[in-house]
Amino acid sequence: MCGIGAIYGKKIKEKEFSIKRSLQLIEHRGYSLYETKVLDNCVLGCNRLEIVDRPKAIQPQTNEDESVFVVLNGEIFNYKELRAKLSEKGHKFKTNSDTEVLVHLWEEYGENMLKELDSEMFTFFIYDKNKDTFFVARDPYGIKPLYYAIDKFENYHFASEIKQLSQFKEIDEVFFFPQGHYMINRKLKKYHNLPKPSEKLKKPLQEIITNLRNLFDEAVKKRVDTDLPIGVFFSGGIDSTAILKTAIKYHNDVTAIVVGHHHAPDVLIAKKYCEENKIKLIHFNPPTEKELFKLIPEIVNITESFEPNMIRQSAVSYYISKIARDKGFKIILCGEGPDEVFAGYPEFKNCKSELEISKKINDFISNLPRTQFQRVDRTSMHFTLEVRVPFFDTKLVDYSIKIPSKYKIKTIEKEKVTKWILREAMKDRLPDYIVNRQKVVLSEGAGFKGNQLIGGLFFDLVKGNISNEEFRKIKKDYPDWNINNKEVAYYFKIYAKNLFVKAKFNKDRPLVNAIDSIKDEKSEFLTEKILDSIHTNKLFKDSPYKEDELKTNILDSVKNNTIIQIVGYWGIEKEQPDRAEIIVLDSLKQIEEKIKEHHKKVEIILILTDIHGSLNLIDNKTIKNYFSKIKVLAKNYEFKTLFLSDLWKKNKWDLSMVESELKEKPKIWWQHFPIKKQLLESAKKHHKGRDIEIGAKKYALTSKYDSEFVEKEFSKSIFFTYNSKSWQKTLPNIPTIYLYGVGKNKSLKPWHLKMEK
Repeated sequence: MCGIGAIYGKKIKEKEFSIKRSLQLIEHRGYSLYETKVLDNCVLGCNRLEIVDRPKAIQPQTNEDESVFVVLNGEIFNYKELRAKLSEKGHKFKTNSDTEVLVHLWEEYGENMLKELDSEMFTFFIYDKNKDTFFVARDPYGIKPLYYAIDKFENYHFASEIKQLSQFKEIDEVFFFPQGHYMINRKLKKYHNLPKPSEKLKKPLQEIITNLRNLFDEAVKKRVDTDLPIGVFFSGGIDSTAILKTAIKYHNDVTAIVVGHHHAPDVLIAKKYCEENKIKLIHFNPPTEKELFKLIPEIVNITESFEPNMIRQSAVSYYISKIARDKGFKIILCGEGPDEVFAGYPEFKNCKSELEISKKINDFISNLPRTQFQRVDRTSMHFTLEVRVPFFDTKLVDYSIKIPSKYKIKTIEKEKVTKWILREAMKDRLPDYIVNRQKVVLSEGAGFKGNQLIGGLFFDLVKGNISNEEFRKIKKDYPDWNINNKEVAYYFKIYAKNLFVKAKFNKDRPLVNAIDSIKDEKSEFLTEKILDSIHTNKLFKDSPYKEDELKTNILDSVKNNTIIQIVGYWGIEKEQPDRAEIIVLDSLKQIEEKIKEHHKKVEIILILTDIHGSLNLIDNKTIKNYFSKIKVLAKNYEFKTLFLSDLWKKNKWDLSMVESELKEKPKIWWQHFPIKKQLLESAKKHHKGRDIEIGAKKYALTSKYDSEFVEKEFSKSIFFTYNSKSWQKTLPNIPTIYLYGVGKNKSLKPWHLKMEK
């Protein structure tokens, strides 16, 4: 792969200077720099990353009489077959390069030459001197980048990156060269179309799976046909593991590369799989979030984007590409594409019909050149690294799109399984923990925050680096660019400084990768308001546990207009409710009303801990009497109630099982229990004259099952507690808010305190 540039026209000023100036900004795309050719009406140039016929394949390549010239970025994987075919027709070759094949294809077939190419990832520019004609094309799915511009002298400019064109004063606007198109005689023409939904395969399932496997194997085989060592960006997901497994079959020097913190999901699974299969693995710890954040200006310049999703994930891609380069690799295989082709994103689960799934797949694929492919290309080529994407072999994609959507999203035991057909095709090649692994965002897999609107990677760091006034000014200065939150504005400020605003096509950014539609803007605003009320309300005594997840849950409820559910334990220590309960119920109502100012759907659920009462040796009559009255009070406040014992029954568990487990617990378990002292102190109240330690141990084990059952039932809820953070180990592992109970700034629980009515 390379970086290319070309200018065509009769009024090109300072031809050689102009092309070298263009190539100067993309020196990172090659090792052999400034390979150029200056002609009367055309100038071509390339920074070449030597892969095929490395010493001889200097660009531009030409035909026998040097009347046709070409520069290429990418790979023509079937060039050997084409070379043999063209040789039989009388064409003479000077090199063994794939680039040279293109000039002879042009001579033989003209614009129909694209039909001869197979498994493509390319952009190329051909100039025919005798005809004074240029022919420029981009691969069917836009794996490799291409942009063009027309300057004020009506010269045509072509480039691999926006920065090559935006620097010229003579250029006012940079255009996106669409995938699956070519340009001849200054006219764009489409040569490749996505298969239509009506073209779905009507073959037996097993035949589809067999064909899919064969096409995938062939795609990987073509991409490892080299004498250079191969690296695989490895996450331990089904996509990259399938590639790694197959690459090893066809190449004898393959290494997996994973980047992430030591206990990050991708790292743990990558190490497990590579150890089991004796595969070479390179693992590096990435920098911290704050250290990565310092790279933002560079990443915006590299990616030529201001999309938050792009910037966040590019920060991780940047680092893994750097490691690969530092380890001496030139060629990397990468698992991009299956989520788009096989419906792997969570959004697909919400589709109501097969037709809707098909349309969404086409939308995702159509936007890849401005989303994932752009991220992969820019971050890898910044380190002069060629990344190949087997899942986007043209034959494989064309076939896979035609697979009926019912085989991509399949409901199994009432659960929608994404990428089902791919999992089915790989289940006898890969272990279950790989085949059944769910989608994890790149940054989360590496141990960072994810892509969520609020609380995602860099979100909090950005907020402190752009003022309200600056945000408003950027929005005012660029009203057409949909800059609707501070994170977008922060990245856009750098984007505009680099003159990328000349790429006006980015005003209409793809919704597939955007987090800033009008709906999202409103949702984010309301979520911030709700969070502000939580942070500033005097009823809250500490910052929430799992605050990022809390933000995400609230945002999801606001965006989807679903219920914000707040759930917490309500205990028993006395026979009758009194004014203490009323004070606390009033405070919960106050929280509910504050949230309802911004989101109407709020639900508070009190989990009545009858099991804890029994554990604390309170008689059943007292428990029943107290909670029956709490249920009446809660109903008056429009709160819901649920007995903890009902959750236990639902999960087929009871206290006798706790006692049995306690007998089997090793001594070391209790010796190292996090809040052993607090539990012993609490047990003294209820177990006078009995074994206090046994009572504390029972409570510790009971809390474990309480938490497990609550997490299962209320995974997307917010938990409230009147305990402090030190007790979190005994509470459900879901977002938690810490409330003051009865009394000013005191955590006295209402069921503890007896007050006059």
